[in-house]
Amino acid sequence: MPAAEIIYQHDPMALLRKLPFVGRQAEYETMLKKLADARNNRGSVILLAGEPGIGKTRLTEEFCEHASSGATVIRGNCYEGDVSAPFGPWTEALRSLIEQTPDTDLRETLGPGAPDIAAMMPEIRQRLPDLEEAPRLDPESERARLFESIVAFLRNAAEKRPLVIFFDDLHWCDRPSLALLEQIARGIADRRIVIVGTYRDVEVDRVHPLAQPPYGRPDALLKPLLEPCAQRDGAG
Repeated sequence: MPAAEIIYQHDPMALLRKLPFVGRQAEYETMLKKLADARNNRGSVILLAGEPGIGKTRLTEEFCEHASSGATVIRGNCYEGDVSAPFGPWTEALRSLIEQTPDTDLRETLGPGAPDIAAMMPEIRQRLPDLEEAPRLDPESERARLFESIVAFLRNAAEKRPLVIFFDDLHWCDRPSLALLEQIARGIADRRIVIVGTYRDVEVDRVHPLAQPPYGRPDALLKPLLEPCAQRDGAG
């Protein structure tokens, strides 16, 4: 009698990710094209919008798994109820990027803005203990300088390897994180960076930041509106 081995893993989603991926080929091909463009210094932002449970996260995870063979992939999650601190999704994503950057490259990749980023993420000083403190400014100027420092960090990282940044559930994203996303999105057209964000369109009203420029302009960002597979294929 043939034997079968069943491997139980701690990750309950592991089995789901191994199941065949079907039903989103058109969107998936579009994302792969954007990744190919990014390798040729044509970065972009992709927003995937649709109702809950429609497959936005699964599609993006499949894309990220494919991209990881030739690109650095980082991810930030947004949570319901504003339970995370300001810039929570970015802190999560940048922490992943820092962890993937070797000690020998970290200072150079962070660039001159390293003290500003370290103020946001103090663990950087454990790897760069001689890093100076960032000069104090008024809050608005400090935030502008932080944004510029993060933009430079991402650009430097993408010089070494294409960079894919995935944000899940942007409809729950805090406003400072969306402001940073907007600034970065405006400056990656000539960079090896792809930003992918998912959100529930049913939770974005007309005053939500995702409904405003640049996100709300049809020509500003690629935004495939996912439809249920059965309905799209005429089965329901």
